[in-house]
Amino acid sequence: MPEKFGYDKRKAHLSSLIVSGQMTRDEALTELKQPLYDPVELEEDRFFFAKKLGITLEEYYQIMESPPKTYIDYPNAEVFEERLSKVIRFLSKSRNLLLRQNTKYYDNNC
Repeated sequence: MPEKFGYDKRKAHLSSLIVSGQMTRDEALTELKQPLYDPVELEEDRFFFAKKLGITLEEYYQIMESPPKTYIDYPNAEVFEERLSKVIRFLSKSRNLLLRQNTKYYDNNC
């Protein structure tokens, strides 16, 4: 994750250890200076991961070097859901307005 997204999950874990008193800040900083992975093990894991995905190592590196993508970059129903929620809000407000008008009518005529 630090390679592709710039996020090292060790920071959150070490922060919780510091807050709980299980580790000092200096110990955590020393831990963060250590490499995240053994280079040999990292290369083995990359090969294993690429093999599981059915891609070559070149394709893996190409993906890792490309900018991160979000769900917005792919076809999705976000626009449909936004429009639908607007319609639902409109109908809900209309229903409430009609109920209030009917209540006033029946209160005045009964």
